[in-house]
Amino acid sequence: MKIAMVATEMAPLAKVGGLADVVGALPQALARLGHEVVVVLPRYASIDAARHGIRTKDGVTSAQLEAGTNQTGKKAGVTVYLVEGPSHFDRAGIYNDPKDGKGYPDNDERFIFFQRAALELLRKVSFRPDVIHCHDHQTALIPAYLRMGYDRERYFNMSATLFTVHNLGYQGLFPPRTLELAGFDRSLFHPGSAFEFYGQVNFMKIGLVYADAITTVSPTYAKEICGPEQGSGLEGVLQTRQADLYGVLNGIDDTYWHPAVDPHIKDHYTAANLKGKAACRKALLAAMDLPAPRKRTPVIGVISRLTGQKGFDLVQKVLPELMERGALMVVLGAGEESFVQMFKDAAARYPKQVAARIGFDEQLAHLIEAGSDMFLMPSRYEPCGLNQMYSLAYGTVPIVRHTGGLADTVREGGDRGNGFIFHKYDAGELLAAADRALQAFQDKQGWEALMKRGMEVDYSWSAPARAYEKIYAEISARVRGRVASAV
Repeated sequence: MKIAMVATEMAPLAKVGGLADVVGALPQALARLGHEVVVVLPRYASIDAARHGIRTKDGVTSAQLEAGTNQTGKKAGVTVYLVEGPSHFDRAGIYNDPKDGKGYPDNDERFIFFQRAALELLRKVSFRPDVIHCHDHQTALIPAYLRMGYDRERYFNMSATLFTVHNLGYQGLFPPRTLELAGFDRSLFHPGSAFEFYGQVNFMKIGLVYADAITTVSPTYAKEICGPEQGSGLEGVLQTRQADLYGVLNGIDDTYWHPAVDPHIKDHYTAANLKGKAACRKALLAAMDLPAPRKRTPVIGVISRLTGQKGFDLVQKVLPELMERGALMVVLGAGEESFVQMFKDAAARYPKQVAARIGFDEQLAHLIEAGSDMFLMPSRYEPCGLNQMYSLAYGTVPIVRHTGGLADTVREGGDRGNGFIFHKYDAGELLAAADRALQAFQDKQGWEALMKRGMEVDYSWSAPARAYEKIYAEISARVRGRVASAV
């Protein structure tokens, strides 16, 4: 099939969060399956043209990413097209102004421009996709454009649309005037329509209504967002689309995030030979200026946005108890000032147990995954999560709340257990799960068995790519049938 991905982030070119990792890896996995894949991305000022081999020819800016070999043994790759728009994208941030952390006031105009330009670009390069795969609210108008007469030349009449929700909490809410900026008639703005949401225009809602199918990034999150607790006001719309809603668990790039090949860690290791993990642990403690403990003491890793969504209000309540139990903790992240200060204060109060690095450091992130014994993710909600899968791959046992993708990847107890879980969003439950982990850590043989169970599971993009392949085929056939019946 011919597949066009339209997104506002893609690793390694432009990254804010997990969306970039998905768009960086999934197209390459699809190319290895034999599909022809292009990605359309804004050309942000931060993208280094020389580093990524970006070129402009005949008015089209593009880059090529190698994807390995496909099923026939031929060399596979992904073409990335970049939408030029200096007034929209030549800025210090992607979504937010770094000066105040707030979204740019013209984000509606910026991403309306991007979506319309993306469709025109596909036409210009003569790429007629079987499927246009749209990611998050910044691309959610495309399904509506294709269903409501924007494509008057019928270039995309055989193109199905798939809309992926990476985080329902970010919906793209704008004033009513945005509807006309987007090229839609103001008469469409009325209660009960796809274009009205409590007096505002909601890009996410439009995508949910008009896409041929919807995916989100884990099976459990697909169920959760159909209820009021995590539906963010869109649960009613999602309930009407349940037959077309799929939960596909994200994968991880195991050519980069794997202890057998990771270029950033002290020593490589595998489930069959764990020796290198001890060297990584020693290197982590040295990098964070923590003394090596004399007795068997676990290192708990944290890599995260430091926000309430990630459960750090619970961590704040149990941190003194964890310190009393002798655990060590290494933290890497940035976010809300209250949680940043919490970890700074903890590092000052417990200098031999807590070390915090505020900001982001790619090499340190890999070292924390490899050198920690446990990884803490007590999220209030978590659409998919990648760090728990990184942790499993590195033999770093996760302690998580049972929600979203965490529930789909971490299990406690029995022959398949690979981590520790708590269900109720409660500090006492988190502490109880941590206590079970701390107790289990003292049994070295049992702990290594727990590590190996996590390391032996395949969390690569191979299975998710095949799941998307199946969805693409289904919706493409559906659209072709719809077109044929209309003739």
